[in-house]
Amino acid sequence: MKDLHRFFTDLDIYNDNTIALDEDVSRKIISVLRLKIADEIYLQNHIHMATAKIVTITKNQVIVTVASMRELIKPDYTFEVYQAIAKREYMDFIVEKYSELGVTKIIPIITSRSINELKDKTLARYKTIAKQAVLQSEGEFLPEITKPIRLDKIELETTDNFLFHERVGIKNMPAPSCRNISIMIGAEGGFADSEVELLTAKGFVAYNPIKKILKAETASVVFASNLLIQLYNS
Repeated sequence: MKDLHRFFTDLDIYNDNTIALDEDVSRKIISVLRLKIADEIYLQNHIHMATAKIVTITKNQVIVTVASMRELIKPDYTFEVYQAIAKREYMDFIVEKYSELGVTKIIPIITSRSINELKDKTLARYKTIAKQAVLQSEGEFLPEITKPIRLDKIELETTDNFLFHERVGIKNMPAPSCRNISIMIGAEGGFADSEVELLTAKGFVAYNPIKKILKAETASVVFASNLLIQLYNS
């Protein structure tokens, strides 16, 4: 692929159609990148990736025409993350890193030691962060980010399900047996014993591969990246 700047749109993409980019994207193209008419960019939505050419630039608006397009390349794995809701700055970081790494689904969960609610505007912010992270990392597939759920409402659809715990569990780092997995990361302070019992009954296997107490945001990056590297190389 060419080394072009990437942008996201919620609009439909098809060959030869003309798209007026939103204000934030237009501002970046005009004022930050200082692109010109006839310059090309990559433009993607939830389904397609396109090469588009700038055809009009006004004071606040950029209009492009799609030159070529294809479907997004989807991951050949399922990697779902059940993440206890953390404070704003930590959760923003966690969502960003999961999106960069290539998880396919982020499920915020409410535990006895987590933040116990998630407003719609916060969920919208997570989705914006995910878009930016995917574009920055030159990924294509946007992770699905769901509304929060409580532990007792979890219904697993994955085959290998790993619960990372700071005190109990198998001492080795897990090795996925398939390409359909999930992980569970707790809040600061970890899980209550009753929660571990509940999650084990639901199908999670507890692992304790590091002899240290990691912060939630550290654990999210360490364990997700380790498992994704295994998936990438298998």
